[in-house]
Amino acid sequence: MPLVDSIQADFDGDNAKLIWPVSLDGKKMQSETYKILGILDSPRATNRQQRRESLVSGSYRARE
Repeated sequence: MPLVDSIQADFDGDNAKLIWPVSLDGKKMQSETYKILGILDSPRATNRQQRRESLVSGSYRARE
């Protein structure tokens, strides 16, 4: 993974092509293509889901 401030990603099926500038003026670009093996949930989404489940199992479920 390049250490740059901006990067472009092009997705095609299960491939992701990353493109980023390598020159000071930003005109010369370099790229690498990666195969996507899987997509994981973000930790923030998991925490939100856990909070929702605890609310449902607590006060909201008691009203049913």
